[in-house]
Amino acid sequence: MVALKAVSDFLSSLPWRDIGGALSALLTPVIGITTAHIAYQQWQTNRDRFRVELYDRRANVLRATRKLLAMALQRGDLTMEQVEEFAAATAEASFVLDGKIAELIREIRNRAIQVSTRHDVMSRMQPGEELAAMRGRQGDDLQWMDAQDRALNARFGKYLTLP
Repeated sequence: MVALKAVSDFLSSLPWRDIGGALSALLTPVIGITTAHIAYQQWQTNRDRFRVELYDRRANVLRATRKLLAMALQRGDLTMEQVEEFAAATAEASFVLDGKIAELIREIRNRAIQVSTRHDVMSRMQPGEELAAMRGRQGDDLQWMDAQDRALNARFGKYLTLP
């Protein structure tokens, strides 16, 4: 009982008004620091989400490019539907990649159109020098596409690494 009385006396002797005022004064900075910390965490989360979304968009462009080049090299031909699908899948390349890569994507699309239309024309041609010349151009475009396919990892590498 004596101990309880001593604790009670001690607690009643404390300057509770002064303690309350000090705690009240500390509350505002604590709330401010907590709010700043939460805002910083939200900023980090949004930044990381942006990086992941950008990575996904760039990876989609790479996947579509690989798919088109693989189809062209496997069959030696492309349909216009395949070229249009590629164009739609890579339409945002100029917004998520640098100008050099975007220009490469445009060149791949243009050559894919040539391969597609040239194949259609060659299928209706009679054997001769003109057909042989078109086959040569077709082969040149397919070789160019093969070279681009082999170089894609190096070109896209800096865009597809997450820090």
